[in-house]
Amino acid sequence: MLRFALLVALLFPAQAALAILAAPPRLMIGSVFERTITSPGGSVCSVKPGPAGFQRDDPTTKQANPDAMLSLPEVKFTNQSKTVSYTGIATLGFSTATTGKIVFDDDEDSDTAPTTTVPFVNYSESYDQSNFKLRVSFTIQFKGCALPVKALFRAAPQPHLF
Repeated sequence: MLRFALLVALLFPAQAALAILAAPPRLMIGSVFERTITSPGGSVCSVKPGPAGFQRDDPTTKQANPDAMLSLPEVKFTNQSKTVSYTGIATLGFSTATTGKIVFDDDEDSDTAPTTTVPFVNYSESYDQSNFKLRVSFTIQFKGCALPVKALFRAAPQPHLF
């Protein structure tokens, strides 16, 4: 097996290097853009702008859509009866490449949430290899309010492999 890998690397060095360079780094820092949505039913959901972090493993044959971890400044949901605020770490668990459930860590300063797990849809990420920038967007589906989240993350430039 080692001989085969060495042979592939010798025969196709440019393709192997491009495949390695095309994947975004596992851990990135950046910021979330502000967004507030008021639904027709009166619910309000928002994401506060500020620093954020992103971590996600590369897909594998066993796990095509690995979980992603985000640190968020604040996500807030208000309906007629209560306000719930989440800060800190959230985990995106994927059921498909674009949908799944987001699990928020409990925030000690907020009321107890009816649930800390809510669906998300329309997930996308695009990586600009030349600038080391990753754009992530998805929509959190709170009951009665859909909140689009958009973030830009950046990694330190990677050292040259050759």
